[in-house]
Amino acid sequence: MRRMILPALALLPVLAQPKAFAMMGDVPMQSSAPRLTRAVEVQLSDKELASQPAETNVVVRATIDANGNPRNLTVAHSAGATLDKRALEAVSQYRFVPATRDNEPVEAPVTISIKIQKQ
Repeated sequence: MRRMILPALALLPVLAQPKAFAMMGDVPMQSSAPRLTRAVEVQLSDKELASQPAETNVVVRATIDANGNPRNLTVAHSAGATLDKRALEAVSQYRFVPATRDNEPVEAPVTISIKIQKQ
């Protein structure tokens, strides 16, 4: 299989604001969004690559569990069945520092936009 380079990876919008504060009574609660620690490139064969446009995006929604693993992956913006499948395969291997609430790891939703370009 030939590797596709991921020139851009954006985690939106949850990761745009990594720290947040809320109040529970008079006590502030601190929270943080998940942080990506490991990304995997989308893998396409030469045949699959030849049939794709020069540039496209796949948007994946996921829940990052308390261990930093992506779960419940769904395609929010499709780039076609082949690219969607390959993007889901790649994102399932991503790893994160989990979100926290009051310094405890918690599940959190993320939206991942993967920009795929032919090189």
